[in-house]
Amino acid sequence: MSTEPSPPPPHPVPTFLGIGAQKAGTTWLWENLRIHHQVFLPRRKELHFLDTHWDRGYEWYLQHFRPRRVRRRLPGEITPAYLVIPEERIEAVHGFNPDVRLIMSIRNPVERAWSAAKYFCRNQKKVDLVDLPFDEFQAIVTTPLMLQRGDYLEGLERWGRVFDPSQLLVVFHDEIITSPTPTLRTVLEHIGANPAIDESKYPLSTIFNAGPERAMPDRHRSFLEELFTDQTAGLAKVFPDRDYDWLVAR
Repeated sequence: MSTEPSPPPPHPVPTFLGIGAQKAGTTWLWENLRIHHQVFLPRRKELHFLDTHWDRGYEWYLQHFRPRRVRRRLPGEITPAYLVIPEERIEAVHGFNPDVRLIMSIRNPVERAWSAAKYFCRNQKKVDLVDLPFDEFQAIVTTPLMLQRGDYLEGLERWGRVFDPSQLLVVFHDEIITSPTPTLRTVLEHIGANPAIDESKYPLSTIFNAGPERAMPDRHRSFLEELFTDQTAGLAKVFPDRDYDWLVAR
């Protein structure tokens, strides 16, 4: 058996990160990026190195990006939980690669919270969200983690204190739905890959991880809209060029 060490990765690892948000199109991003011949993504979508597996160390992380597998492609990964990691972990990412490109996907926080709560109820409680008593619904959507995962403004600020704004691309879930091809091309260009693609080879119009369609009751929507009033107003100020009906400046 050869005792020669593995050659160093041809690129710093990672060259790009999808940092969230949960239930905002990150699976769509992963499914499409992994097809591109210049992009390398691990077989498992979410490595959770920066949150759950930090104690395993950077060498454990590098095992997912072995040079023989990467083959001079652009290595990256997508874990939605990275939106809420503490700033010292973000600084660690800067240490791995100060030029890393970041992608954050944003969804109407009301719809994101509803989707996340439906997912939680279906997989953890084995019950339909609309069948829960209203106070249980309120308890689920107001847990600290649920609120944090929908706080895009705080996530933008935290990552923005470490990285230059030009390194962070914000993709709106609305754009994934209404204009998937231009959105993917924008992402590819941002991470340094060729944006010219054969659309027929990509699942651009596929909706991934879609749960059962259940209309949000008016009472639930009103509660969530009130809960995220400051968030949507703040986003409207940060992104005045985005003309979506849920972005309301106050």
